[in-house]
Amino acid sequence: MTQLDNSVGTSSDRVPDQVFHYTSIDAMMKIVDARSIWCTAITYLNDSKERTFLFDAVRKRLPILKDKDTSIDPELGLQTLESEEAGTLTSFADEGFAACFAKNTDSLMHWRAYCPQESGVAIGFRSACLKEACIAEKPQEGMYVPSVSFGRVGYLSTEDTTRIDDIIYKAYARAKDKIAKRIPGVDLNDYFKWEVDGFACANKLKAFEVEGELRLLTYVSLRERNIRFRTVRSTLIPYVEMRIPNQSDTGFDFDFDKKKRWNAIESVWIGPTPNMALTKRSVQAFFALQEMNVQVMESKVPYRDW
Repeated sequence: MTQLDNSVGTSSDRVPDQVFHYTSIDAMMKIVDARSIWCTAITYLNDSKERTFLFDAVRKRLPILKDKDTSIDPELGLQTLESEEAGTLTSFADEGFAACFAKNTDSLMHWRAYCPQESGVAIGFRSACLKEACIAEKPQEGMYVPSVSFGRVGYLSTEDTTRIDDIIYKAYARAKDKIAKRIPGVDLNDYFKWEVDGFACANKLKAFEVEGELRLLTYVSLRERNIRFRTVRSTLIPYVEMRIPNQSDTGFDFDFDKKKRWNAIESVWIGPTPNMALTKRSVQAFFALQEMNVQVMESKVPYRDW
């Protein structure tokens, strides 16, 4: 899909044919080897208010709307996210997981924010392949497969009450529609919480709008066996592996046979480095040995990190 289902971005926000994932050279090699990318738990991304900012905004506006609009169930309320309750979260199965991309190449802002010192690359993925990404597992016949979406992130100010009210009404309408098919023990407020959470995973605070993020997102009822952890300087980060298929004239190849050439990556930009010539030579050789036709480009940003 070209637009995240719950993004407040407009349908006219066309997704570029190629988008860029800023990361380290080491991570690039792992991505190519696995033919997949890691989607990080939403609450572990660099925006410390992911998910929670929208929950706070909805909680603030909901009583006002209920006072003005008697058609809203007076018992409607927004429950607390597990991640807001310190020490209570034991499973990440119901959290959103995302990998982040940008439309801009050779962006100083992204080099500085997302790449290690003088060892960064921007991997240019074909958007068509990302739209067909799937969780790295082989579910048994009839087993539920969590949905995956790809598109532009929406940006939202907590003071924009018109758009927050619109989210509340949409989440409420969806919750009422689903209550007719209710699961035993699940009530309207459960569905309302899940619907608001969907919007929270697809939208960020307006302060991050300059990044122009696109997001590969999986959400709702992951199997716990798919969740992995990686280390960073201060903690463990939960993630899930998302496989990215080949694109061909007849469609997409989900075989992931490493004997077949992988074409999900169209280009790679090498970030600012004092060793540009040597780095470009080795990166070109790396892709040549993988039998991948990848255009390798040099950053023109005159930036150095002492």
